[in-house]
Amino acid sequence: MTLTEQGAEAVPLYSAGDALDDFTASAELEDPGPPAPNGGVTVSQTIVEDGTTVTVTGSGFHPSVLGTRPPLSGKPGGAYVVFGKFLDTWQPSAGAPSSARAVKPTAEGGQKWAVLAEDMATIGGDAAGAIELKPDGTFTAQVTITKEWGSITEDSPGNYGIYTYGGSGANHAGYETFTPISIVPAPDGQVEVSKNEVRDGRTVTVTGTGFSPTVLGTRPPLSGQPAGVYVVFGKFLDTWKPSAGAPGSARPGLPAADGGTKWAVLSQFIPSPISPAAGGIVLNPDGTFTAEVKVQKEWGSITEDSPGNYGIYTYAGSGAAAAGYETFTPITVLDPPSVPTATIEAGNRAYGKASNVTVTLTPPDGVSDDLAADVTFTGAGAAQTKALVGGKATFTLAKNLKPGTYTLTAVYPGNDDYDGAEATATVKITKAGVAKPTWKVNTKPTPKKKGKATVTVKSNVAGAPATGKATITLKKGKVTKTVTVTLKNGKATKKLPKLAKGNWKVKIKYAGTATHKAATSKTYTITIK
Repeated sequence: MTLTEQGAEAVPLYSAGDALDDFTASAELEDPGPPAPNGGVTVSQTIVEDGTTVTVTGSGFHPSVLGTRPPLSGKPGGAYVVFGKFLDTWQPSAGAPSSARAVKPTAEGGQKWAVLAEDMATIGGDAAGAIELKPDGTFTAQVTITKEWGSITEDSPGNYGIYTYGGSGANHAGYETFTPISIVPAPDGQVEVSKNEVRDGRTVTVTGTGFSPTVLGTRPPLSGQPAGVYVVFGKFLDTWKPSAGAPGSARPGLPAADGGTKWAVLSQFIPSPISPAAGGIVLNPDGTFTAEVKVQKEWGSITEDSPGNYGIYTYAGSGAAAAGYETFTPITVLDPPSVPTATIEAGNRAYGKASNVTVTLTPPDGVSDDLAADVTFTGAGAAQTKALVGGKATFTLAKNLKPGTYTLTAVYPGNDDYDGAEATATVKITKAGVAKPTWKVNTKPTPKKKGKATVTVKSNVAGAPATGKATITLKKGKVTKTVTVTLKNGKATKKLPKLAKGNWKVKIKYAGTATHKAATSKTYTITIK
């Protein structure tokens, strides 16, 4: 045997690599004792009908906590596994009295006592609710749930649930667990369908109540779990119910991929194992759901001539058979929706004038009232939405739309009877025209003093006054003087320069703007003396 570097640290008289004689060493290790309890339970169902028996599986209940009173005083006290209605503060480890723990009696299946196998007879065997607590801290118990027992009713204070805590007076927080239990009515499913006469290819809204999630699946993916309910548009045979033994072939439904089958399950099963693509929708704990289901005359091998009855059907999922989930609502499948023609009427106009655009929807059968829907209009300012009245909707083009060419679009979304439609058109907004500029001399200039004049450019469109700049040009012989003014509400007043004696020719040129056309005045004459 050769000494390693690590060994040399423990045997300082030798060096790493030295040869050693074989030897045997022994050590006595301290027993760490049993692990501390850290109990956890799984309950087979937490939403149940009155009278249901559930399976409670426990782990982490290590039998290291000793009882403090008979019959297991000084021995592992085990764990009570009970159904009850306990107050908010119920834990023995928190000092709560036994009156905080209203337990359904053992004789009624509401209480079990998990103890080591050798102690089961000591506590009274089956009659005392004895079940085996294995040395590894695990147990399995069957516990019966009811709303009422003894003096306990629905109105009694506390919370229904599966509780565990130390037995025989033992007091340890590691044994204390609470799993809430909801007690709901037996399934009595009822549905409402938004329409009973539906166009081929349209959807209906199905609202369900009374589908209490207490029915368990018998095959994957929800075997042993709340199975949920299928909500299906199909053409089922007269005898179709799983609870009556009807085979799957009696229930041809429009597939989930086509929107015809939904599966209402508890939210914890979405998106796995029931994805929205597979039709997964939420079944609420109170047994309600809302589904959008497509209606279609033909799919796969199903035609109008196939045997059966069109309708919305519900029945239990994942292989379960529960009469309380089975409903049938007949559906009449009408011809497919018609396609209306959409048009836009819009005329060109000048800037500054509001105008209307009329959108018209014309159905093939000419019955415009059935087109009821909101039309959305875009392309000129903010989007506008208006309801059709008599097949028409009128929209306003604002007067302040800048000059240019606009592409207008009207979108009709369709309704239960008509498919959507769209129309486009162009409208041109031109610049507003103006009259020839005019001027008025307020103060005539002289060779020694400046004068003053007012320029007016009148818009041809009321309410859209001209703005921008205008230039006054004064000319006498080879001498030219210019004055630039800025219009406000179509007018501007400004000083004129000193002018020499004689006759001056005057013209005003309005340059125009993005919204108004340019214009030039007639020639004026001003005589300076």
